Amino acid sequence: MSQGQAVAGPDGVRCDRAPGRIAHLKPRIESAQEKAALTAVVLLSAILRLYGLGEQGYPNQYYAATVRSMLTGWHNAYFSSFDPAGFVSVDKPPLGFWIQALTAKFLGFHPLSLLLPEAVAGIAAVVVLYVLVARGFGGAAGLIAALVLAVTPVTVATDRNNTPDSILVLLTLGAVWAGIYLVESGRLRWAVLSAALVGLAFNVKMAQAFLVLPALTVYFVMSSRLSWRRRLLTLGVAGLVLIVTSFVWIISVDSTPATQRPYVGSSTHNSELQLALQYNGLERISGVASGGNQAASPARGPLRLLDYELRSQLGWLLPLGLVSAVVGLLVLQRRTEAWRQAVLLWSGWLLTGLAFISLAGYFHPYYLATIAPALAAVTGIGVVTMWRTRRSAVRWLLSLSVLATALFQWYILRDYDAWSVRLLPALGAAAVLSVCALFLSHMRNGDPTRRLAQIVSALAIIGLCVAPGVWAGIGPWQGSSPVLPYAGPRTSAFQTSISALASRQPGQASWMLIAYLQRNRGGAQFLVGGLYADTVAPIIVDSGQAALAFGGFLGRDPILSPQQLSAMVRHKRIRYFLLEHASPSVSASVSQEPDQRLVVWVRRHCSSDHARNLPSLIDSYGVPNELYRCGR
Repeated sequence: MSQGQAVAGPDGVRCDRAPGRIAHLKPRIESAQEKAALTAVVLLSAILRLYGLGEQGYPNQYYAATVRSMLTGWHNAYFSSFDPAGFVSVDKPPLGFWIQALTAKFLGFHPLSLLLPEAVAGIAAVVVLYVLVARGFGGAAGLIAALVLAVTPVTVATDRNNTPDSILVLLTLGAVWAGIYLVESGRLRWAVLSAALVGLAFNVKMAQAFLVLPALTVYFVMSSRLSWRRRLLTLGVAGLVLIVTSFVWIISVDSTPATQRPYVGSSTHNSELQLALQYNGLERISGVASGGNQAASPARGPLRLLDYELRSQLGWLLPLGLVSAVVGLLVLQRRTEAWRQAVLLWSGWLLTGLAFISLAGYFHPYYLATIAPALAAVTGIGVVTMWRTRRSAVRWLLSLSVLATALFQWYILRDYDAWSVRLLPALGAAAVLSVCALFLSHMRNGDPTRRLAQIVSALAIIGLCVAPGVWAGIGPWQGSSPVLPYAGPRTSAFQTSISALASRQPGQASWMLIAYLQRNRGGAQFLVGGLYADTVAPIIVDSGQAALAFGGFLGRDPILSPQQLSAMVRHKRIRYFLLEHASPSVSASVSQEPDQRLVVWVRRHCSSDHARNLPSLIDSYGVPNELYRCGR
């Protein structure tokens, strides 16, 4: 068998290459039709991710302020400082923001330069997923997987946001690619590369990157043809590389004297290691100390993905994907490299992600984007293998799965009257076509009939992708760009709450306020201060000036004591503060925060500044604020 060649298995299922041989990364495109279909999928992916990109400003002002601060110098860039003065760092590692800062360095600091890396990473992920699936299971499986990922609503919403999750997903897919090559060749360099890419992904969003590790590890241990001694040695080397790549930046930051770097935001001990293990680690599962963000998390449980807030983000093809995974596990598994890839790798990644979703106590819907490639892959692989098998019962199961998926999509749409009416014809067409394809597949009338059955089946799958594709396109079409990535129309209470975290246009922090503060700062180092990072983030974004977030992101970081804040005011390092209006509800909401004492100090020792002609002081989360002036 020549390199890169594939054969048909006992059930007519495409099997992987000969042992010990590696196919080129680029799969052979077998026909002009397949090339045209791939081009169409990539073009659709690009349109959904690039249309109107940047016209709605900076979706996440907190992250945008971090990138702008990074551009002020290498010190702020390395330590991932939220503000230009290097006072406190962002609550994430820096790699994703470094990429955005590099783009902004060449293109200028504006919304498009920050959003473009994420959109490009999303498009690249669609292409990489096609390659990984097609090289083992054929072009049809690769095309279905790529199409599903291209139109997954939560993926599109995340790719159009300046949260760095899209870069994490692309790095994770790169780790999967290296893991596949490791199993096929047994060469240690692929283990090193796979571990290094997971480590780099860790430096984008920390523990979220490790969701793929169980699947990669089991896949290698069960599929490798190396001796057990070599497998253990390879795992040991890969583990060492993973640890070094993941934690070298963290150790370097924690080893730097605290006086020579920003305070580590969202940690209680000024430690990046604590941030990784606690706030970005265990707290995501326990939900403890997650502050106001806990309200954005739907109830936990094994059926959590079916909740109203989540099912419209990832669930459109979930029945078909889960059936594909189960059939691969229980019915169609063969002792070939390809099936081990499908069962142990893609299904394992999906199931690990679903387990995390079921347990996580501090959870945002856009975290679903991390497992979207796995769901897309098992869907593409499962549909093609169930179609090609000679088992009549399995082909019936495929048709029933398509019908169940169409019904589930109707279930998602039933809460959206206007959209259910518009999209119902596509769901009905998909259901009818799946039944027609099933009957055609049982007719033994030669190649024309089989070809017609393939076309009808393809149309049925495309019909199932219409609703999620429309859902993904609603945001770009309506011009909405929420702080937390979320797809679909803004009609539910949950979507309204998400959309209330409205993004700002450049300059919407109010140039009048910024100009007033600049005229009256009196040489202070900080233009203004506030308890929360999101209070001052728009001012940093729009002015590039240093602003003090003395409570960090959640307003609970123990960075300053009242005495230290008093000394800063006395030495004229800061003069103005933006604080939430002192209403009973606001006071109650922050009464348990460690830095409420700083708020009390400001209100006691500074006076409200009711300057004329200043607009309403609204922060990036839509919260009204009051301006305080300290000293004369």
